[in-house]
Amino acid sequence: LVLIIESDSNAVAQMRRVLAGMAIRVVAVADEEALGGAVAELLRAQTAPSLLIARVALPTGSGIRMLEETAAHFPDAQQILISHHPRNLLLSVPGFLDHAGNFLKAEFTDDQFRATVERCLARGCLAG
Repeated sequence: LVLIIESDSNAVAQMRRVLAGMAIRVVAVADEEALGGAVAELLRAQTAPSLLIARVALPTGSGIRMLEETAAHFPDAQQILISHHPRNLLLSVPGFLDHAGNFLKAEFTDDQFRATVERCLARGCLAG
């Protein structure tokens, strides 16, 4: 199971398509309110995501903060951050450095996304 925190419906559709091809179930939310409901439902079902994916900045707030709050409930989940901005422009964003090794630049190809997910799920996001 992968939990995606992303407001861009095209990006969500692309990630869903790639993950479906990998036989991975997806829960996607666009904002903090939906995230709270999704986390509560996963906790009630005693289902933990293997991977959390979040956009760095969302229209409703900090994707990094939402990722960190969600990770507190699912500490074993790997994490990936996504942004349209290059890594070097995000270094001053609070919390980014803690996740900089798990970063994927937006407008990624299906192959780039698949490879990042496979690496995270197989060996951990910080591995090679």
